[in-house]
Amino acid sequence: MLKATGQSIPASEWWRRRRLRYNIGLIVAGPLAFVCYVAVGFWGISIGAIQDPYASIPLMVVSHGMGYLVLMSGHSRKGS
Repeated sequence: MLKATGQSIPASEWWRRRRLRYNIGLIVAGPLAFVCYVAVGFWGISIGAIQDPYASIPLMVVSHGMGYLVLMSGHSRKGS
């Protein structure tokens, strides 16, 4: 039981009420994190910290993107 505004409610009810807000946050956070990831990559290239960007960055972007999609699909299945 969770206490919300002085009343005890079951955890499942608490999550049911907040699930949409939580899912929207996840959907916004993924692309925002990707933009930050790309910005750091460009910065690393500009200062010479990444020697051969065309060899590693595409693979990393694809693998991280696939991981994000897998985790989001698993979350939506559990949340139903």
